[in-house]
Amino acid sequence: MNHQLHISVNGGRSLSNTIVLLAGGLFLLLSGAARLAWSVEPSGAFSGELTATGVYSSDASHRYWAGLRYLPQLNYQIPDDEWSFIDFDVAANLSGSAAFNNVDDHSSDADAKEYRAWARYSSEQSEMRLGLQKINFGSATILRPLQWFDSIDPRDPQRFTEGVWGGLGRYYFLDNSNVWFWVLYGNDDPRGLDRFGSSGSKPEAGGRAQYPVPSGEIAVSYNHRTVDLDIGGLVPENKFGLDGKWDLGVGLWFELTHAHRSGAPDALSNETHFMLGSDYTFGVGNGLNLEVKQLDAASRKLPHPMCVVTWP
Repeated sequence: MNHQLHISVNGGRSLSNTIVLLAGGLFLLLSGAARLAWSVEPSGAFSGELTATGVYSSDASHRYWAGLRYLPQLNYQIPDDEWSFIDFDVAANLSGSAAFNNVDDHSSDADAKEYRAWARYSSEQSEMRLGLQKINFGSATILRPLQWFDSIDPRDPQRFTEGVWGGLGRYYFLDNSNVWFWVLYGNDDPRGLDRFGSSGSKPEAGGRAQYPVPSGEIAVSYNHRTVDLDIGGLVPENKFGLDGKWDLGVGLWFELTHAHRSGAPDALSNETHFMLGSDYTFGVGNGLNLEVKQLDAASRKLPHPMCVVTWP
């Protein structure tokens, strides 16, 4: 008889993250409360998302596997005036799974941890967000060199991804251009195409500028962090990104990133990813979408060509 049970509760990266979140949320709340009209009522909403998965494998030690994931989410919004508001978002990631052959031979696992926990002030042309949040950008959809801060699996219809701790500011100009600035802290896991994780005890910072061009848009991005090379210690990394997309009857897009690690061994000091893609939707039924992509990576072996067909 074989029984295994594992339950864990993850309380976050560190107490300092929680303190920063609470202090930032209190600041936003007090700054907005000074101008909040008594006639404007705050509002809140609760929602949840449940995902179930089942797998059968004749070659595994346990042939049957089943899992559940539930994401309860609470959002609370305080209007400031006609064009601005303060809101808070808190969500948890509750998951459980079981692998078994029969009732006497099985193992199970359960986990509970934070998923989102942020406070935000938004106005007509800007926003500031502080806490555990999702940050993603770029022109590509599946092969994504600019997947710097998320771990979204393109095969996942729920687009699940762990968040990052930090602050994000965005400003939107009247010509549809926009700029982003971020400061992150306490995020040490590799993300996206990262080869190495970050130092959780050192902050990382960067920004992005996005500008409209005829029939599309183009953007430049930058991020500085300290990476943990495992065998090589801690070294600074400067990462640069360039991306663009256009609608010319067929969709065209590209992403280019280059990372330079000062003081790293020669084989690890530079890394470049380039992705070029195109898509076209045929008038079949609700639309037959064909995407063709090519990803090239210097100093690293990755799958290169890809063709994706989707039919809603």
